[in-house]
Amino acid sequence: EYGLQNIILEIDVAHWTNFRYNDFLQLFQTRLDAIRTFSPDAKILINLRDAPSAYFEENAVGKLKQIIKAAASTEPKLFGLAFEDPTGELLPWKLGIISAEMKQCMEENGWSDGQLLIHIHKRFGLSDAGIIEALAMGATGLWCAVCEEGGGIGHSCSLTTLLNLARLGNKNVTEKYNLSAMHEAAVRITQITTGSMPYPRTEVYGSQAMDVVFPDGGMGSAGMDLSDLLGCKKNIRVSPFTNQDMM
Repeated sequence: EYGLQNIILEIDVAHWTNFRYNDFLQLFQTRLDAIRTFSPDAKILINLRDAPSAYFEENAVGKLKQIIKAAASTEPKLFGLAFEDPTGELLPWKLGIISAEMKQCMEENGWSDGQLLIHIHKRFGLSDAGIIEALAMGATGLWCAVCEEGGGIGHSCSLTTLLNLARLGNKNVTEKYNLSAMHEAAVRITQITTGSMPYPRTEVYGSQAMDVVFPDGGMGSAGMDLSDLLGCKKNIRVSPFTNQDMM
């Protein structure tokens, strides 16, 4: 009716105390059948919402791998898996290990073309680094908004992630995505959802994000000018640090 056909099916693993694999398979298949009856062409994504907790608990990691095995065995194939850090407290190396292990488990069960997406909430300043590490170690993408607005104090967004990838030398990003349009969208969606412009010092898309303060510390990175990449104005802040080259 509303044109929404794709589904995210969420599963909590770590505290599933009465888990029995055969019972899970039956319930899982029932849910998939119901989804496909409602939306035959749906892309179905399974979000293992507490996968990090399950991975680091001896009694839960086996359940996590069994669920991945079940998801890999379905026909037709599902779109993929997702996992998240709802606390925003995990160090990047831990998220990298989880990504690598989950991707390996998918491949061992014949699901090498399945997507593995990550979603990280902001809280302790670790989320953006965690995203990059997860992508480097096996995750194929992230599910998020173009801006940081979301549950709690927000989450790592697609614009910042893509800009980081471009900054690190991934040329596919600038060829495939219109970062300037995404920058405008991030500002506009923040306005719509909060009723206000982004906080001026919001990284990447705040009004002061492209300010140039120091002679050698502008918005250039890896041979590119990020303000040009995002299609926004570069502001020169006049201070005792300002020199002729900046002007």
